[in-house]
Amino acid sequence: MKEIVVFTAKDIGFNLVSFLISEFPQDNYTIIVCDPDKDYLVKKFLRDGIVAESISRDVIERFKNFEDNSIDWLLNLWGGHIFDELLLSKFKKTLNIHPSLLPYCRGRDPIVWALRYGLPAGVTLHEISAEVDSGAIWCQEEIEYNFPCKGGVLYNKVVDSAFDFFCDNWGLIRSGVIASKSQKKIDQKIFKRRELWADQSIDLDVSNQIFDFVIRVLAHDFGDDYSAVISYQGKRYSVRLNINELY
Repeated sequence: MKEIVVFTAKDIGFNLVSFLISEFPQDNYTIIVCDPDKDYLVKKFLRDGIVAESISRDVIERFKNFEDNSIDWLLNLWGGHIFDELLLSKFKKTLNIHPSLLPYCRGRDPIVWALRYGLPAGVTLHEISAEVDSGAIWCQEEIEYNFPCKGGVLYNKVVDSAFDFFCDNWGLIRSGVIASKSQKKIDQKIFKRRELWADQSIDLDVSNQIFDFVIRVLAHDFGDDYSAVISYQGKRYSVRLNINELY
């Protein structure tokens, strides 16, 4: 039997925890639910007979009072909490599931940055370290994508693969068959949420080049039978824009 603390969030986190309890019922789990919608998810767990609690400062302080290396595993399954060294010291082993092919796209919103900068996409199971997404890698899988690919499409593909990849490999990691290996060293920044908000906003009033592109696409949009055409790497694509006023 293993003592396992799980930090989790969102539907994929719920599904991953359900898998753990179903397939490894011999372990003792403490489930901590993070935002968004943590209270809703706690109730959803309870409806399935799974005891869970919402993350809070008191919860974190409770774990920090444990002896070092006294808990077998810390699993971060889609939870958003950033773990400091004191908290990490309480666990013998740790695992985070990150929706990128580390060391590429560390930090928040890795799907967006993979597409924006043409970086590899994937799923990585890795050790948790005080430096975000920099711990040794248990295992990882690259997920192919091709232009044109929308963020939502790649995100759903990664989430589906992440669930299957964890389910296929957790038993091997838990039993020691898979050993962790250090991440390769490359010059990669750690992305923050504020960078997503900045990149999301495109101001046509200050970018004549982008404004010209938008106007050209709109001017040639006559529905499904006639639109602007773009060329990329020897291929041609029709292009249309969906523009709606927000406020």
